[in-house]
Amino acid sequence: MKWHIIRLACIYLVHFGVCSSVNRADYGEIRLFQTPVSYNVDMTVLLNEVSRRDKEISYKVKTALNVYPVWTDSESEFLLKFELVSPQLLSRGKHISAEYMPVKSIWDTYSHSTFYAHWKHGLIQTAYLDANELIDIQNFKRSLLSLFQIQAFDGERQETDISGICDVVYESLSMQVIRKIKRRCRAPEWPAGGHDAVQSRRLTRYTLSAALDALDELHAEELHEMAALKARVWLRARRAHPAPPAPAAAARAADQPAALAALPAALAPAALAAPPPAASGVSPRSARRHVAGLPYLEGTRSRASFRSAAECAGDGGHARPRHARSRAAPIPPLVVIASRGSLRTAGGRRLIAAADYRGADADLEPALQAAREARGAGAGAGGDARGARAALRLLRALRRAPAAPLAALLHDHAEPDLLETLCEALGLVGSAATHAAVAPFLRLRSPDVTPHLARLYLAALALAPHPQGSVIEDVLRAAEEVTDPSIVESALLAAAAAASRLPAEPVAAVVRDSLARSLAKCKDDECRRVRIHALGNLRRDDTVESLLEHAERGAGPAALAALDALEGVAATLATPERVLRLERLALDARALEVRAAALDLLLRCSAVAPFSLPRTLLALHERAPPELLRLAWQRLRALAVDHEHVRKLIRMLPLRLRGWDAQALAGTSSVLVREVGAGGGWRAQLESVQLARGGLLRRGRVRLLALSPANVTDDTLSVEIWTRGLEAFAGDSTKESSSEEEGETEATSGGLALGVGGLRAHTFTLFSGQAELLGHVWAGTGSEPTPVLRALRPVGGAEVALPLLGGAPLTYRHEALVSLALDAQAQVSLWSRSARSQLELRGAVVAEGAARVHTAWGALAAEAADEAEPRLSISADLDFYDGVQLCVRVDVAEHERRAAVALRQAGAGAGAGRGVRGVRRAARRRWAAGGRTLALGAPNDASCRALGAAAE
Repeated sequence: MKWHIIRLACIYLVHFGVCSSVNRADYGEIRLFQTPVSYNVDMTVLLNEVSRRDKEISYKVKTALNVYPVWTDSESEFLLKFELVSPQLLSRGKHISAEYMPVKSIWDTYSHSTFYAHWKHGLIQTAYLDANELIDIQNFKRSLLSLFQIQAFDGERQETDISGICDVVYESLSMQVIRKIKRRCRAPEWPAGGHDAVQSRRLTRYTLSAALDALDELHAEELHEMAALKARVWLRARRAHPAPPAPAAAARAADQPAALAALPAALAPAALAAPPPAASGVSPRSARRHVAGLPYLEGTRSRASFRSAAECAGDGGHARPRHARSRAAPIPPLVVIASRGSLRTAGGRRLIAAADYRGADADLEPALQAAREARGAGAGAGGDARGARAALRLLRALRRAPAAPLAALLHDHAEPDLLETLCEALGLVGSAATHAAVAPFLRLRSPDVTPHLARLYLAALALAPHPQGSVIEDVLRAAEEVTDPSIVESALLAAAAAASRLPAEPVAAVVRDSLARSLAKCKDDECRRVRIHALGNLRRDDTVESLLEHAERGAGPAALAALDALEGVAATLATPERVLRLERLALDARALEVRAAALDLLLRCSAVAPFSLPRTLLALHERAPPELLRLAWQRLRALAVDHEHVRKLIRMLPLRLRGWDAQALAGTSSVLVREVGAGGGWRAQLESVQLARGGLLRRGRVRLLALSPANVTDDTLSVEIWTRGLEAFAGDSTKESSSEEEGETEATSGGLALGVGGLRAHTFTLFSGQAELLGHVWAGTGSEPTPVLRALRPVGGAEVALPLLGGAPLTYRHEALVSLALDAQAQVSLWSRSARSQLELRGAVVAEGAARVHTAWGALAAEAADEAEPRLSISADLDFYDGVQLCVRVDVAEHERRAAVALRQAGAGAGAGRGVRGVRRAARRRWAAGGRTLALGAPNDASCRALGAAAE
């Protein structure tokens, strides 16, 4: 046994000695570029769907590369000459098993070209390139030079190469193999809006010769994943064996200045990092004219364009000419094809808009008309994928349109639904040009402002993904100048919500200071409530202390608004001092809804480290009303699902707190969290918090939450209903402590508050006073399905450009939009003392992405679309004739998720149209998501059975 242990130890030491970090330079082991070397270079660029390994579009470039030193100062500094010999472009046809074949291209005019590089201590100090060559040729040469950057030290450092500035890690796999991993590459001059949308991996492997005096092989690989698409690049350089006859080496220069003076006159010093596409001197439009094989990017129909969905389905995604049409082929209703730059269903429905590289969607009026037709304003309409796709197309057109054409569309004689569609879309853009067009029409800073359209525009501006600071400042000034309270509230909420997306800009601090000054001037609770909710939309950590102070010293509406505003900065509340302040708010004699909001916030903030919660629960058990205890225990059980510390806390509590007698609490308040759907790593949860007193609702909030694969929660939609003073209709036998004086009666009132994306929207008063409430009841107001919310919310937009290995630029655009439509109805019968309500939520999520690799010798383009249309309905039956019986049913309808990908390839340059044939592929997928009815607990089931038996 002892000898086995010794043998294993020896093997480990030998392995550790070989694989450990070694400083080869100190031992003089690596001696590169001592003699001329010739390489066979093979580069492949592929574009495909992220989950597939076949049916991609691609091209190859093959060439011979000769490298030999012109001047050297030592074994670590050289002036190297590179010769590119007989480069060829290779492409393959439409068939899946087709081989790469040489084709005519712009490379044929570069049969022999020369470039130089100053190599020192393993890094390229300066490249010497011909500035008269095409920028794509120059970038290919930069990419080859980047391959020869190699360090002899293991560890991490920064390097600049074709990809930009990268964090580089070197690892010695053996004495002859070195691996280089590039991370966090940054090209400062390249567009990087939403750079996180592209997940990149870059790896290079160097294989040295046995004598460590040359590089035998270099293999570099890049993978860029872009949602449903991916781009891959391989570049391999192998040492030629036997080496071809190299050009006779010229006499080496005596020094570096002499060597540089002997360079060809056409060569000039150049940076190794690739310049951005705009710096190439070729406009995108002129570059597109060189792409003879891409008619679909110019909005024209090619000779072999797709004719129908049936052809695409019959050919497995390959295109066939129109004259090959088969009339007997059936047309599946959801098969998707590529046609004129778009993916369409068999019914002609556009599923993927054309790539936004040529401005073909700049036809503003057709896009506006399509969005107008798809927009649903009535009950049962809206919240569908058709409307979301039309909205995305309209937003693209509006971003490119100048202010003058937009202003021409806004006039008093236009159709009301067209104005509503346009104002909502202009708000979602949020640019200075769109605001300059719409603000004079709406008269935002005038006493005679247009209320309905102004509220619609401001509500959309609150959801704009990229608002401009000047727009926010103008809306903030409008809130100070107009007199309509609803416009003031909408403007303040919109300015704060838009400023929250510019946290580093000075405008965010300007909005905060303006709200603070306005809040100090308020004379009533309604004024304070509006400003506090606006501070909540701002979501700034430096507003937490102010909000806590307003919660502590404010009356009911202001204190409740402050606690709601703290929801946006809940992560900053998890400190001992702030947790103690929330605990005091929950335990002090205040209005029940204020105590409930503070308690719920306290429990959620303390879930990660619930060390102070036993003290809170003991105090609640001693003096809190049963409704608060019900909320506390149900929230704890909901948190215990995801937090182990909360589960342990519940088990460790004294028996007098968790025993059955302590858990048998009177009341009807509840906290409920249920998962309503999952897919693609995302989860959707429905959270309901209902606060009641005496069986009567005081405050009810229902939130739809979306949890990303990275466990980031998005507050997609929230609906809040509050009532006061309903005891006159149903009675209240409870005698709970509150801040109200004995004998004081609350005024009868009720309201509705909505939120989208975690941002508070305008609050609506449903009734104020018993007379108004009774009028609504007798008139049957809302007894039919009534539109409550229509919202469009852009999410996850990105426009990224980055240089690929090989020098080709990769451009990627991604857009996604969520369309929400909420309808509600309610019937109340005072004679039978019963009520029934129903809420229907229709949603659509549409995501579109387009990636493109464009070079002088060809182009690859890919488009992807993903969409789903989930439906959710909530119905409630209430019987308060003899006691209170409430039955709630939550149903998720079955729906379908659809995805499609279209790939297109074309050649360009010399010989385009003779040796290159376009390749097009299309694929579609669909998944069925089953419906479900959520289980809401045994008490609810018992109530539903009781109400059902009574009805029968």
